Amino acid sequence: MLLAQDDPGKSLTLIEEAAEKALKSDNMDDLTDLAYAVGFSKYSGLAVLIYRSFLALTDLKQMDQAYEQVTSIREKLNLPAEDPIHDLVQARRDKNREEIESALHEAEENFEAKRREVRTLRESLEQIQKELEVARRERPSAQESTVPVAAGEDSTERLRELRQKVKNLEISLRERHEERNALQKELEQAQANVEMLRERAQALPTVGPHDVEADNEDDFLLPQDAEGNHPIRLVEFPRNFHDRLGEFPHHVARGAMIMLGRLAGGDAAAFSGAKRLKSRPNVVRQRIGIDFRLLFRLLPDRIQVIDLIPRQDFERRIKALPL
Repeated sequence: MLLAQDDPGKSLTLIEEAAEKALKSDNMDDLTDLAYAVGFSKYSGLAVLIYRSFLALTDLKQMDQAYEQVTSIREKLNLPAEDPIHDLVQARRDKNREEIESALHEAEENFEAKRREVRTLRESLEQIQKELEVARRERPSAQESTVPVAAGEDSTERLRELRQKVKNLEISLRERHEERNALQKELEQAQANVEMLRERAQALPTVGPHDVEADNEDDFLLPQDAEGNHPIRLVEFPRNFHDRLGEFPHHVARGAMIMLGRLAGGDAAAFSGAKRLKSRPNVVRQRIGIDFRLLFRLLPDRIQVIDLIPRQDFERRIKALPL
């Protein structure tokens, strides 16, 4: 699609074919790939509309990644960062959070109730075992011929009843232990889901039109270069850059590589938002989504990749660059 973007007819044909494939397969990944590809083409506005079409249908993780791409595209188009579909996205997040927190509360209550049940059974078992021990001590021996036969039979029957109670309680206690262990696993899973929810909330894009940190970032950048024709360049990667990409979410690493391909191919749209550093004008910064930054040197015949970094590390990282 990137190669065909200068041919509107062919581009629309490819988009239509990919859309039909996604509809026939009913596979959300196909629709996600289509929106992602269109987002890196000249038709990024169309990509926002494609993303909107499935944000209410996909799972929460893909929804957050997709909405991050929407906000990134809107930023490049000089639109407000918050898309009109934001309320729906936030409503799904809130509902998911409520469901996860409710599941945790229910798991805690069930586990606590089962733990009390186990404790009660254990106490009952200990009490019956004590009664059994007393009955054993009080049982007349066979040599005590002066003890009436009826009394001896009563004692034997009492021991038999106590042993049966002990056996039944041991079986019940074992079953309750198994149930408690199962509930403990459910509780641990519920706690893990809540923790994952918190981590995901922390990772969500937070950039808005009044974001102070974003304003500070512009203080380190020169104005956008005038548009012009860009030659085809080769890409040079630093050592272990593949390992570096592995430190980031898959969609971020993929976005960085797609961006580098477009820059190397001389795609003018790829240079939108690319700005040189004031302190080191030979170094260029380009956004990868909302929360990540690609640093590279733009030379006449090649692009020298410097690093891919989280947005919050931008100031510290550029200060560490050699002059």
